[in-house]
Amino acid sequence: MKNLILGGLILAVSSLIGMFMGLKMEKVSERFSDDITAFACGAMLATATFGLISETLEISNAWISVIGILCGVAFMVVGGKLAGQFHHEHHLDREAKAGKILMFILSVAIHHFPEGLATGISYRGGNTVSAFSLAGGIALHNLPEAMIVVFLLLSAGFSKKKAVGISLSMIAVQFLSTLMGYGLMSIAQTLEPIGLSFAAGTIMYVIINDIIPEIHENKYGKEASIIFMIAFCLVLLVESSV
Repeated sequence: MKNLILGGLILAVSSLIGMFMGLKMEKVSERFSDDITAFACGAMLATATFGLISETLEISNAWISVIGILCGVAFMVVGGKLAGQFHHEHHLDREAKAGKILMFILSVAIHHFPEGLATGISYRGGNTVSAFSLAGGIALHNLPEAMIVVFLLLSAGFSKKKAVGISLSMIAVQFLSTLMGYGLMSIAQTLEPIGLSFAAGTIMYVIINDIIPEIHENKYGKEASIIFMIAFCLVLLVESSV
């Protein structure tokens, strides 16, 4: 349980640091944001593959892994559709600056939930190194993301108080979902194999569908790809030594 709380705090503190950096910085470097996000994604993908899925195969079989991964993907697809419906019902203009920012923040909040859930589930598994690797990868991603969220809110005319309030609510979502993931696996231990692969599925979907395309929209895409692979290999070496 101590490791779980520590993992949740790692996620929260990284977002808090990013939030305060966003309040102080006049401009967020696109290159810095892309590079650190790419490193985080490489670490997260390696952890999902060689940590979460590998652990599922050890305690169950490939079919259970596939079912869990597909459930994780389905969860994210449905979440994306619900977000789209929210935009439509509240008449958010995709082209207006405020509308774009609110859509971005909502998408961040949506993937904060499965990231926290995945972290909590990973701590319920037996591989502590994998759990901390996943938490570290997500924390690295949280840092520039929280910075950008605050910066965008301020640039759109939100007060510092409102920007901080929105950022703190997003941090709370991730922390509480971490506890939720651990709690669900504690209540139903038989679901642990599906839970681990579900967490892997959500992480892989977020990386492939949301984060990688966004990085490659900018001019530092090739550099980010190299950094992504370096992080992936580093975590692979860590996982193989456990």
